[in-house]
Amino acid sequence: MDPATHDHAIIINTGRCGSTMLSELIAEQSDTLSVQEFLMWVAPGIATEKVLTGSAYWSALSAPNAQLATLFRIGLVPPEVRYPAHGRWAGNLTELPQILATTLPKISADPDRLFDMLAGLVPAFPEQSLARHHRMFLDLLTSLAGRRRWVERSGGSSNIAPDLLGTSPTRGSST
Repeated sequence: MDPATHDHAIIINTGRCGSTMLSELIAEQSDTLSVQEFLMWVAPGIATEKVLTGSAYWSALSAPNAQLATLFRIGLVPPEVRYPAHGRWAGNLTELPQILATTLPKISADPDRLFDMLAGLVPAFPEQSLARHHRMFLDLLTSLAGRRRWVERSGGSSNIAPDLLGTSPTRGSST
């Protein structure tokens, strides 16, 4: 599927407002990829430099999230974390790549396999802005899932809406 044909949307919300249920309903649409907790949990950890290489972008996505690692260390696993108990990092959640904590487990029954596939593709992304990396990444996920569009929803995203929209994968997009 040609990424240029992917429709897309970002849902901004306050959190604790039913947005997870909305994401679950969106996921029931056979042509729509429901991307959950990507921009709020994963993307803010990436420096908003003007231009990033694909390798630098992947390094950020695949690094552990310091806040989550602290919560894992003290035994407080947030309900948004959906990494499977049988996964590769299940015995060492403090080292869990942030993209595997919330986003990939909602997209694939085998998030470790999807992670490995992405590890072979994302570092080859061209040098480009953070917003373009996000768009390219979400379009790639959509293509790999055989879907026509993606909808990203992160709980509590209204708290960081101005920053989020500044690096939005839909920024400057005509669709």
